[in-house]
Amino acid sequence: RIVLPTASKTTAPRLLEFLKAGGGGDGVEPQISWVESFKDFEDPKQGFDWAVPSYDSLAVEYVQSLIRKEISRGIAPDRVFVLCHSQGGSVGSRAVLTFDDAPLGGLIMLSAWHASPDIAALTSEKQKSLPILCAHSPSDGIVAFPGVRDMCECFVEAVGKANFNGGGPIIEEDDNPAFVKYHAPFVPSMAKPVGDLIMKKEAAAPAAES
Repeated sequence: RIVLPTASKTTAPRLLEFLKAGGGGDGVEPQISWVESFKDFEDPKQGFDWAVPSYDSLAVEYVQSLIRKEISRGIAPDRVFVLCHSQGGSVGSRAVLTFDDAPLGGLIMLSAWHASPDIAALTSEKQKSLPILCAHSPSDGIVAFPGVRDMCECFVEAVGKANFNGGGPIIEEDDNPAFVKYHAPFVPSMAKPVGDLIMKKEAAAPAAES
């Protein structure tokens, strides 16, 4: 089962200008966005103020509600995976790592950003062994690769080196710019790593009852 949620539309002026620079809208009309906060994506130490009730924090609660809905339908928590792209990583990674109901299957970050430099300290005990797959393009025009490299140190601290990219480094999406200029949500080179992560959990799962 695949769930593809859609964010609300933001009217935050500075974010609209940022989205316009990346080819999204005219800087005036409201645009679909998971967040309204704006930070320098090249600085991994800059995070959102998630503690304040806001558009951003409500988005985290919304993603967690979607996870709970699938679990309530009978889906085993460890077969729930959240795949994030771009600013969706800010909301998705926080929603997953602070999810305190049960251990989940995995977090996949593709050309994404977490905006939570404190995420290691906030990670739920239930997610301390969560598999995380992180891939990024060195040529990405929105989020600089050095910033993502520093960001991933927070993930390693949160779940341990063995659970981050299977103990390896960030996967470099060399084919990203070739598909959608500089910030593709999904590229062919990621099909196998993502499939391997999901199938590894599938193979470890107990046989389903008929």
